[in-house]
Amino acid sequence: MIVPHSQKSIFSLRLSSISLYIALLLILGLTLSHLSLFISHQKRKGERAQLKYLEEKVSTQQGQIKNLTREVNDFEQKMRHLFRLDEKLRVMVGIKKKAKESSQKQSAVHSPQSTVYSPKIRQLYCQIEQLKEEGKVRKESLLKLEEDIHQEKLRRLEVIPSIYPVRGVLSSPFGLRRGGFHKGIDLVAPYGAPIRSTAKGKVTFSGEKGGFGQIIIISHGFGFSTYYAHNSKNLVEKGERVKKGQVIAYLGNSGRTTGHHLHYEVRRNNIPSNPAPYLNLNLNNILKFSERRWLDNIL
Repeated sequence: MIVPHSQKSIFSLRLSSISLYIALLLILGLTLSHLSLFISHQKRKGERAQLKYLEEKVSTQQGQIKNLTREVNDFEQKMRHLFRLDEKLRVMVGIKKKAKESSQKQSAVHSPQSTVYSPKIRQLYCQIEQLKEEGKVRKESLLKLEEDIHQEKLRRLEVIPSIYPVRGVLSSPFGLRRGGFHKGIDLVAPYGAPIRSTAKGKVTFSGEKGGFGQIIIISHGFGFSTYYAHNSKNLVEKGERVKKGQVIAYLGNSGRTTGHHLHYEVRRNNIPSNPAPYLNLNLNNILKFSERRWLDNIL
């Protein structure tokens, strides 16, 4: 029954129990329906947010894969360059790899191009770690090569005739002169002055030899040999090894001479060279550019 405040008539409605139940069921059905729609909407909203997050994550991972792939490519290119440089330097200086080094295989690194589109970033990180290990090996190889080159340079420096064989005065230089080509230089000093080996080496001849008179020939290696002629007395025999600065003979005038002096020659691959640039060469300053360039020419 509905009783209005105004003068309108009272409105009354009579419902049976069945009608009331039906009405309640309709209200409950509508409520459940709206609740289901709300839950479904919230679920879809959460799925869209999750999908957006996954899309952003995939995009980020694709960027990481692209950057890592570029890094792998650059690293592999550098490693190949270092490997070629290692081989080239060893060929240039004539240093061979040891059997153990030659048998070492390069680390098995797959080409990054085959994994550009792989979503597994872990694979790329694994490749980078492998390349880093390869880099360590190559670095150690280059450091060893640097040491080998240094030792090779020292060995070559030891055979360069770089001191005066006798304390004297230059009386005849290398080159053309009246009567022919002078293959060495003549140094005048007091009779019997000590003659020293200008580099370490092995005596290949010691004795009388034509116009040279008493002569000593020393082979130093790397194609270098030196001649000491017109001696009054030889102090070393053929096959004997001598040190740099060791007294090997005494100055004299044996053979064809116009007076006592030392005839001194420097030969490279049996071709006479001017001994003057070698005399009193300061090998401790070979790192200076001008002297290093000259040294590269004679080595």
